[in-house]
Amino acid sequence: MKIVNELRSALFSTHYGAADLTAESMDYYVGHTLESTLRLLSEQIRRALRFLPENQDLSDAELGVHAFRLAREFGAQLPAIRALLVSDIQAAFAGDPAAQHITEILLCYPGIWAITHHRLAHALHKLGVPLLARFINEIAHSATGIGIYPGATIGSNFFIDHGKDGRGDRRDGGGWPARACVPGSDVGREEFSGG
Repeated sequence: MKIVNELRSALFSTHYGAADLTAESMDYYVGHTLESTLRLLSEQIRRALRFLPENQDLSDAELGVHAFRLAREFGAQLPAIRALLVSDIQAAFAGDPAAQHITEILLCYPGIWAITHHRLAHALHKLGVPLLARFINEIAHSATGIGIYPGATIGSNFFIDHGKDGRGDRRDGGGWPARACVPGSDVGREEFSGG
């Protein structure tokens, strides 16, 4: 959970970062947060890789080198992930007449919480770390009632309106299975089977 929270604070530092951030300290904050978070992520990747049958004969040192490389590859994808999330937030703002401003959507909408977790988990899934990706999505599923399998491909401008209600009961959350491909502006095929 700490890793996802820190990644969120690096991606949207004006909303989730330190309260005393200034324009002058923003770059340092983001850089420092990513450096420490990607180190933590590298260790979690190493642990998750141990459970894959193809890695059972590798030493911890070999897994550590592989995990570090994967964490770096993941970090290199963060600007593209942020761009997708911005498109999702804009879609929520455009698609929900009750939305007052972008900050409300970013901080309060369970669908944005779920898709943020999904976009991070999907990147890890594609890098070959399915167990860690599943953990990340299950955190969001538990909190929102919205379950999206980490292997599901979701295009840009994606918006989920509801998750759990105030009592924790599921409302319109739903789930998307492994083979789902949810169309967005950058997804050509239209294979969607919502659950």
